[in-house]
Amino acid sequence: MRFSKTKAIVMSAVVTLLCVGLIVAATFALFSASRSTNVHLSAGTLDAGLYLTARDGVEIGEGGGFDEVASPESPVDLTKDGSAIFSIENIVPTMWQSATLRVTNEGSVAFDYSVCIVGVEANDATTAAKLLSRLQVTVTPSQGQAVTFTLDQATEKGQGIALGTVAATDGAYGDFTVRVEFLNNDGTIEDSAAFAGAAVDFDLTVECVQVTASE
Repeated sequence: MRFSKTKAIVMSAVVTLLCVGLIVAATFALFSASRSTNVHLSAGTLDAGLYLTARDGVEIGEGGGFDEVASPESPVDLTKDGSAIFSIENIVPTMWQSATLRVTNEGSVAFDYSVCIVGVEANDATTAAKLLSRLQVTVTPSQGQAVTFTLDQATEKGQGIALGTVAATDGAYGDFTVRVEFLNNDGTIEDSAAFAGAAVDFDLTVECVQVTASE
């Protein structure tokens, strides 16, 4: 039996279409699966508290002699109280006071904290300048070495002292101590008139900076 040329071409086209159909069918027959999950992002907050937890040292008492400085019975919130950490009247050589401060994490991120002495002001350029060079400040972190300097070495820029890190956990805190002392100048006797009426004020600023993921 003989086929015509035209019929042969038509049958060839049909076979080709059938092959394409098989390829498409095989493609859609492959297994496929997908999964999805929810993503929630919430910004953290940096919020620190500052408390006075203990005080030590000496002061001039009502009887005119040296009395021990009273320590608070419970932590004092310095962000609300607004009182001075130190207020020493009639200070003389060898007198000193210290305060233990606590920085608490009241936010949701960890932070490094440091302390700066800023805003040093003297009421008299001559007598107070001498007092600045004799008032020694010692900052001691709960872990690490103490840093000691006199107030005339603290500039308006501040003497930044790194103290540590407070973790991002409930109740996390860091302690440090600040001590101020009127140096005795090697024990020599000197004219008190050189310091008469001198008064010095300064601010103690605690700075907190968020810990980054790259640290």
